[in-house]
Amino acid sequence: MTNRKVRVAHESRMPGKKGSLRRLVAALLLTAAAALAAVCLTACTAANLSTDTSTEANITKLHRASLLTEREAEEENPLNPDSTLSVPTDVKKTGEIWFIVDCYHDRIIYHENLEDPLTSWRVMTDEISRGHTVASDGIVYLADDTEQNRVLIFEQEDGAFVMTQVFEEIGDRPHEILYREEDKTFYCWSSESGEMFLFRRDDADDRVYLEEIRRIPLLAGTYVRSFTVTDRAGEDEIWFVSGTPTSAGYAENYAPSVVVCDLDTFSVKETWPVADEMAGMVQITPIDGWLYVTISTDSTGDQGAADLIRARTPQDLAEGSVEHLYREYFEGGGTPYIIRRIEDCWYLAEHRANRDAVWSFSADDGGIRDAKRLYPQE
Repeated sequence: MTNRKVRVAHESRMPGKKGSLRRLVAALLLTAAAALAAVCLTACTAANLSTDTSTEANITKLHRASLLTEREAEEENPLNPDSTLSVPTDVKKTGEIWFIVDCYHDRIIYHENLEDPLTSWRVMTDEISRGHTVASDGIVYLADDTEQNRVLIFEQEDGAFVMTQVFEEIGDRPHEILYREEDKTFYCWSSESGEMFLFRRDDADDRVYLEEIRRIPLLAGTYVRSFTVTDRAGEDEIWFVSGTPTSAGYAENYAPSVVVCDLDTFSVKETWPVADEMAGMVQITPIDGWLYVTISTDSTGDQGAADLIRARTPQDLAEGSVEHLYREYFEGGGTPYIIRRIEDCWYLAEHRANRDAVWSFSADDGGIRDAKRLYPQE
């Protein structure tokens, strides 16, 4: 393996929401010099992994000399106008703040608890198009802007969330961002190009840099919704869920399977074949010795196959030896999506049901307990 330096591609630093011209005019802006970020890409010869060089772009950083007034903070993050969710795809908590990605409303909302009505929540951003996830290291917040192939960066300033950077041309439909504290890296998955974009924050000035792009040719041309970083038998791995072909050209040699890669090299270690009825997976979550899997569609794209299942082993997934949980514990009739563990509880975002929902539940070897719908409220 060799290392070579490349440049950050298509990133710009900018102030908050669109339409905040009055606030921008009032603020004193000092423009820092354009910078280039040196990054190291690992050039691997393995057939499973490739890298390339991104193009040069100017980076403009805007420092705000004035503080936001209370009124300006409210304008930056207005109250959520909707009392219901439209395809929620993620639930997160950073510090004492909860976040929900309200995908089909094209916004991320936040609040201090999960008890108040959704109209009490505030809008972090409404500049995403069908975004799916948000992730934070406690200082910066990264959100995928799926349909516009962007990653948006936010920081908290005087009680408000302000957009401070935008990275453009991030693969093809970036679909999940995960922050891993162990290597202080944001992993952003491009769901249809087989690319992982690795971002890191500079402690000196809190700017975020795109440092690496990893490619897995095996997954290019397949709609792969998410990935799971886990430790199996003492080895760090990244699991990519089974997906469905994005076009007829990719369907000829398609076989639904989970792809397991080494986290350090992204080389493919093994694949786990899965049955056609669970081909369009959303997520795999290890819970107490079980593999919990949320499913959106079968191999043909039929949403009637949507389910939440669990299996003991990858072999059980291949053989269809699974437990079906969705209809028993969550009423069924929709699409269970992302599962997140927050503190001592699990949370499920669900859509395409009679009412798009967020659930909490507990889980152990015996199964699911105490499932409760949090939104919509009764």
